[in-house]
Amino acid sequence: MQTKRKIDSYPKRKRPIQIKFYMSEQEYDSFLSQLDDTGMTAQSFILNAIKGAKVVDTDTRKDLRDINANLIGILNQARGMGVNHNQMAKVANTTGQLPTKNELNQMTDDVMGLIKEVQPICQLLSQLIHAQVPEQH
Repeated sequence: MQTKRKIDSYPKRKRPIQIKFYMSEQEYDSFLSQLDDTGMTAQSFILNAIKGAKVVDTDTRKDLRDINANLIGILNQARGMGVNHNQMAKVANTTGQLPTKNELNQMTDDVMGLIKEVQPICQLLSQLIHAQVPEQH
């Protein structure tokens, strides 16, 4: 039978219910180890576990932040390439002059360079995603 806990009378508290429970030493050691890996507070760790959120270690979070920063940089490069292509298209439409062979080769080189930068980042991201998939029982 579940009993309802008394709610703390402190009115400004967002979470007025306090829960206490007991663990074995092995459970507590495992809990502390997992907690250290995530870099979260005990409260955040437990609340995320209750919500079913994936809890990842600090190295994985750092890797994901690095990937995000790299992708933002690549996105900025792609925007710059798009601006250059639009400028060439405007000149071609206004004057009737088509881009030179060198300009087209440079555009191709830019796109190929961007693809070469994106591929390893996408592979790493895919590996991280697959590493987070829970085991099927």
